[in-house]
Amino acid sequence: MIDINYNKAIKFKSGKGQVLATAIHHGHNVRSDLLKYFAINQQDRLREEDPYTGDWTNIADHQLVIEQSRFECDLNRKRDEAIYKDPSQSWGLKVYQKDLPFHTHQSIMDYYDYFYTFVKSFLDSQLKKHSHFLVIDLHSYNHRRKGPKEEPGDIDLNPDFNLGTFYIKPYQKWSKVIECFEEEIKSHDFVVRHNVPFKGGDFSQWINKNWGGKICALTIEVKKIYMDEWTGKIDRATFDKINNILGGATLKAKSILNEF
Repeated sequence: MIDINYNKAIKFKSGKGQVLATAIHHGHNVRSDLLKYFAINQQDRLREEDPYTGDWTNIADHQLVIEQSRFECDLNRKRDEAIYKDPSQSWGLKVYQKDLPFHTHQSIMDYYDYFYTFVKSFLDSQLKKHSHFLVIDLHSYNHRRKGPKEEPGDIDLNPDFNLGTFYIKPYQKWSKVIECFEEEIKSHDFVVRHNVPFKGGDFSQWINKNWGGKICALTIEVKKIYMDEWTGKIDRATFDKINNILGGATLKAKSILNEF
């Protein structure tokens, strides 16, 4: 079995209502027994994680925040890709010095399986209370990959907000819910696009595939305009503004869910 505490790795708060917000790449923690195998340093890890996104989950009735680093186990990848074994899986970064021992690898897979079992149980329980349910899958992404002093990425390919809607089926059914977020973002003069540069990861795909029509998993990727992706320093004013935008959109989406 895994040698980390699930209650510390998975921070979960349940309330009453039809909306769950998740931040599965928020975490930076790594099991102590893994550190000796790491080739990647802490700064490079932090740059590719989604710092502070867990704080945005306050917009929802239920909140799920992962405290463990995606470099330990990426819960947004397929099971056989959840451990970054090759730099091609991790932005050219070498994560491990060598292959992990079998028991260590297996314990990470136990954690992965526990997470998905936990989420499935929660979603199934919510559908006994509500006819429809919304999952807001919160992420952030880098746009200054060439270096801290280089020009940011093209705004057309790196919008301020990306809505991952490609895998939402049937799309038309959920279109008014999605429009709540798009319209709220635009009203604050931020650039928002659908499925550029991301269509939605395996976590949201899994939800949309297994509960399509009853549960919508909307992935929201926020460009790291609220922080310095190279130093990790947060711009609190911009961060709070984004929080308010997401919160306002969620309130509007909840009113539509009530009409289903």
